[in-house]
Amino acid sequence: MGYFIRSLAGFLMRQWLLSLLVLLAITIQMGFRLSVPLAFQAVFDQAIAPGDLRRLMLIIGVVTGLWIIQTIFSVVQDLASARAGLHIINQIRARMYDLINFLSAGRLQNQSSGDLLSRFSNDLANVEQALVQHFYVFVFSMLNLTLSLILLFIMDWRLAGVALGGMLISLLLPKLASERAKRANYRRKGQEGQLISTIQEHIQAQDLVRSFNLRPLQRSHFDDQVAAFDRRAMIAYRADSMVSRLGSQSAAYLQVVILGTGAYLVIGGSLTIGTLVGFSALLQNLVAAISHGSGATAQLVKGSGSLQRIEEFLHSEPDWRDRNGAESMPRPQSGLSCHDLHFEYEDHVEALCGVDLTCPLGTRSAIVGPSGSGKSTLLKLIMRFEKPLKGHLEVDGGKVTNFSLEAWRNHLGLVPQESFLFQTSLRENIRLGKLSASDQEVEAAAWAAGIHDFIMGLPERYDTIVRERGSNLSGGQRQRIAIARAILRKPAFLVLDEATSALDPATERDICGTFDRIGKDCALISVTHRLHTVSGYEQILVMDHGKVVERGTHAELLAAEGLYRELWDKQQGFEVSADGQDAAIKPERLQKIPLFSEVDLDLLEEISDLMESRYQPQDTLLFSKGDPGEAFYIVVDGMVEVMPYDEKTTKYRKLLLENGDFLGELSLLDNKPRSASVKTLRPTLFLRLGRTRFDQLLARSPDIRAKLERKAKVRRALSS
Repeated sequence: MGYFIRSLAGFLMRQWLLSLLVLLAITIQMGFRLSVPLAFQAVFDQAIAPGDLRRLMLIIGVVTGLWIIQTIFSVVQDLASARAGLHIINQIRARMYDLINFLSAGRLQNQSSGDLLSRFSNDLANVEQALVQHFYVFVFSMLNLTLSLILLFIMDWRLAGVALGGMLISLLLPKLASERAKRANYRRKGQEGQLISTIQEHIQAQDLVRSFNLRPLQRSHFDDQVAAFDRRAMIAYRADSMVSRLGSQSAAYLQVVILGTGAYLVIGGSLTIGTLVGFSALLQNLVAAISHGSGATAQLVKGSGSLQRIEEFLHSEPDWRDRNGAESMPRPQSGLSCHDLHFEYEDHVEALCGVDLTCPLGTRSAIVGPSGSGKSTLLKLIMRFEKPLKGHLEVDGGKVTNFSLEAWRNHLGLVPQESFLFQTSLRENIRLGKLSASDQEVEAAAWAAGIHDFIMGLPERYDTIVRERGSNLSGGQRQRIAIARAILRKPAFLVLDEATSALDPATERDICGTFDRIGKDCALISVTHRLHTVSGYEQILVMDHGKVVERGTHAELLAAEGLYRELWDKQQGFEVSADGQDAAIKPERLQKIPLFSEVDLDLLEEISDLMESRYQPQDTLLFSKGDPGEAFYIVVDGMVEVMPYDEKTTKYRKLLLENGDFLGELSLLDNKPRSASVKTLRPTLFLRLGRTRFDQLLARSPDIRAKLERKAKVRRALSS
């Protein structure tokens, strides 16, 4: 409780006018509360005993006047305390919100969103309730208790001594239990955050849960979390009850003690009836103060646990803080340079090692490489979403850290792999790129991004409201909105993170043409797995395991016969329709797959004709572990996640496959169940060859079947 008051003292001081108004209202109400017991004493001793009716009416009139005044000020107290409390809570909420903007992308990803939301919602609600409803009750009760005790001594020191002893016991007992209650409530809130995270994760993973029949497992995990929360909650409730009841019940019995002692003194002639009645009424006041104070203490203890969780978050060291004297930034004139960049995530796995990069204005630079090579991490450092462990960024010869974050990002435009749209109109979603943009500028950017005609075909056109997570738009439409947003910004550095991954080939060509035009006025930096989209770039960096292993133009890298050549060749030999829904593979490309390396081109031509196109949206389960192995797949465009089960660790290991990769080739020759589950991470176009069709083809070529089975046997031996 002391922690609660100390932590909020600074906020209360800033609301000093409202706080003084509340204290004034409490004082006036206190005057009425204390006048009633004194009025009882006066009525019995000065009006009833002598039969003085005028004196009775005077006393009743004064008390009634005080009641009217205190009633008005009780409403004033409620409104003023609510306004002060809301001001304070909103200041805390704003500090928490601002801190989120200065945490690194990695810190935010590692922070449980459920726990963070619990601090924003449940914890702040507990603090608000404690501050608005119970803090001033506690202040009122303590003031009431103190003044009542003083009046008790004035009325009769003997009864007051008994009351003081009982009061000390009533106050001491809750104090002994309050620290345990604070710890219990803190742990309860932590467990509640974990439960919210579990529910949130379950909602987000519904496709996976249903596809893998994980409902019993997830329900078991949920039941475990509920049981753990139930245990923590009951411990907290018991502790809160002890804090509240120990004080109130001991205070209640104090009235019995005072009644017996007072009656004994009246019978002995050393105390008047009026004094005993007034003392009893005042004691009722004191007991009520103890009872209400104990209840308020329990709520303040509960609020203290929540406040501690909030302050733990607020005391997190921001990952980004502009240095003193950070400068504004004019539009860059030369370009961006990255010098010896090193970076590792919290698991201490090195993600970047000694990366150097120069991106002059008016040029296009591509960053390519296998999945997990560090491409997106490099973009995060360029965007200053993360801090480099070593090395720095330079613009026009000066370090980027010389400029404020806001100034730097004003010159950046980002088109991410998965664009986020807010629940507002399409017009306002595009305008986020440049808040001062006119409607004409917004529409021009949409036209350049190839989304204008679609928007004009909607009933509400640019005023169409985007639903949660853009659910009323396709992935490609969401991506084009993000591209329009970046185009509107007219940045010095346009950063593309798989910006065209959700687009069909025809739209991709149009968008790439737009990027090429924009690139004449800025430095364009693109991360992509579609190598053909960057073959004309002035500079291509090839990354592998966090290092730049090759750099140069497309022609230079092909001639080097290195990793780039390998990635390029893997993506060649496919013909994709303009809408991105159908594909075909050339026999020469099919021959590069190990299983078919010794098959002649004529038969491969027939195999190619048998392959059918399958286009699958993002997050589609292609097949599950244990399903029959009835087909072979080639990833023409997109990305899939393969999740084989590791018997040793009893966990799913993840493997990413991209353009040109293949899976399930051994299933063409046997009927063994799938050893892994496969899910699309992006919209993905496959070529699929079913085992039944393949068997019919090989029935005409027994020698080819024998060769393939020997190869398959070797492959299985190597994989095992």
